[in-house]
Amino acid sequence: MKTVDIKGKPYVMVKDKVSEFHRLYPNGSIRTELIEMTDRFIVKAIVIPDIDQGSRYFTGHAEEVIGSTQINKTSALENCETSAIGRCLSCLNIGIIDSFASADEVANALIKQEKEAPIKQNTSKSSENALKCEKCGSDMNDNKDEYNQPKKSTNYDKLVKEGKTRGLYQPVYKCSNESCKNSIWEEPIEII
Repeated sequence: MKTVDIKGKPYVMVKDKVSEFHRLYPNGSIRTELIEMTDRFIVKAIVIPDIDQGSRYFTGHAEEVIGSTQINKTSALENCETSAIGRCLSCLNIGIIDSFASADEVANALIKQEKEAPIKQNTSKSSENALKCEKCGSDMNDNKDEYNQPKKSTNYDKLVKEGKTRGLYQPVYKCSNESCKNSIWEEPIEII
């Protein structure tokens, strides 16, 4: 099976696991079930290698938090379903090389780890390494919650009930100069 190298280890993409499943088990079935849909999704996948022998099946579960990564801002459910299917197919021993996880899962985990890495709040006005405001040059203050995620807006529950997606979260960083009022809404990307 085709692999993707992530941090020196080979992993198989879920799409390739699914193709291999259909090649090996033409009478098989892949089903998914949405277990929870709140500010996160939990999906259960069920793989039956031969639908004529439905008592032999394999399961996999996944969880994705809406907005926790760039992909989960728009496609958390799809991402969650893909992960659940990948884990389920690993239970059937499809695509396991060095790890039970798929390439998709490992890539997502790395993104989450980078996002959850502790970022010190800018406390010194003259800090050399502090993120600087593009408008006034002052330090930008970290405005994330205890989980290193954007804080929910005060109107979050109301906006969700109305089905709105804009305005759910506060900016990730705010300028320390209160008269400037500049803010950054997404985590800056460091280009090396």
